[in-house]
Amino acid sequence: VARDIHESKITQLQLAESEARYRLISENMHEHVALHRPDGTIIYSSPSTRTLLGYSAERSVGAHPFVNVHPGDLPIVQRTLAEVFPESARQSVTLEYRFRHRSGRYVWLETIIVPVRDQTGALLHFQSSSRDITSRREAEDQLRDSEERFRTLTEVSSDWYWETDEEHRFTFISIDRNPLHETQPRQIIGRTRWDA
Repeated sequence: VARDIHESKITQLQLAESEARYRLISENMHEHVALHRPDGTIIYSSPSTRTLLGYSAERSVGAHPFVNVHPGDLPIVQRTLAEVFPESARQSVTLEYRFRHRSGRYVWLETIIVPVRDQTGALLHFQSSSRDITSRREAEDQLRDSEERFRTLTEVSSDWYWETDEEHRFTFISIDRNPLHETQPRQIIGRTRWDA
């Protein structure tokens, strides 16, 4: 007895090739990709988990991601996730929060969460993609601190300082009144030096 299994073999080879490509991408990506049950439990974690968070991918499976979210960020994470639960029509949600690395330090993550639904619209699971934005957040904090120090300095100085944009329009004036005449700064903001 013989039967033609050509189509079946082609399908098996295509599936194996597809899985190999997926594994190659998954194992070499820098972002952390995970699949979650509707309650948040991790059912798949990419190999980049170790590089990004210090945990093995295998150890992450079955865990709940909220456990390592910084307590100060947990409420906003929970509220944001509520927006992509089954009754919501949201296609995705992006959030930034601190997550405890295996070393004990916190890293800033930017995570995009997408609900995966079946043909009827029922929620199957969530897919998340996270990347480390710690350097960016630290740079933003340093810039904010620097600007605050500059503004504090200009407020206590007897001199006056101003900032202009690329069109030479005032964007900041350090004192309550323009020393050239008695014009309030709010009347000057947005105008050029020759208009003020």
